[in-house]
Amino acid sequence: MPQFSSPLYRDQSALQSKAVLKTNLKANDRTVCRSSLGMESGAIPDDSITASSQMRLRPGDSRYAPFRGRLNLVTGDAGWAAVGTATIGEWLQVDLGEMKHVTGIITQGGMWYSPQMWVTSFKLQYSTDATCWVTYATSDGSDKVFSGNTDATTPVINMLPDPIDVRYVRFLPQAWYFSMSMRVEVLGCRAYRSGGSGHTSPGCGRDQGNRVIPKLEGTDTHVDAGLF
Repeated sequence: MPQFSSPLYRDQSALQSKAVLKTNLKANDRTVCRSSLGMESGAIPDDSITASSQMRLRPGDSRYAPFRGRLNLVTGDAGWAAVGTATIGEWLQVDLGEMKHVTGIITQGGMWYSPQMWVTSFKLQYSTDATCWVTYATSDGSDKVFSGNTDATTPVINMLPDPIDVRYVRFLPQAWYFSMSMRVEVLGCRAYRSGGSGHTSPGCGRDQGNRVIPKLEGTDTHVDAGLF
């Protein structure tokens, strides 16, 4: 006798299949899609790492430049540092070069002879075009504040509950020890094609529960050594 299924049954089966696919994609994120995307290895070039400001103890000083903010960099002074008078709103930005499926981030503090500095909490922003920025949010729509570091050397990993498909990532310090200084890595893999589980940033003016942030150009700031 032939088997028949009702439209309701077919709809329920389709929903179940989508749920299984989503679960499998998230499981894949946790176990497979967490490769380092090029900060530590140097695959991301220096000019793809920018910041809202950088500390300069004298003209031409590059010891605290954005490209120094690579995870586990230990040669000489290591770590990006914002201007010494920095307040909340500073950022370190990474251009991944192409769309990536981002599943996590790693942070460290800055390694200086003296003093040591690190960021204790931060927010994350992301974009597909470096023009419209979205702040990574919790399930209730509020900005997610990530736990940062408690010393200058120990890496802290934060996996994203909801991965994102993006090209640009920004780290925005919210609290810090002595001064803002970070070394970072971005974790993930190649961006999924249509039907994947990643969230992308909305177009300008579209409300998707997150704030859209206009692009801000980086500044180049000189800081007198006397501030330290």
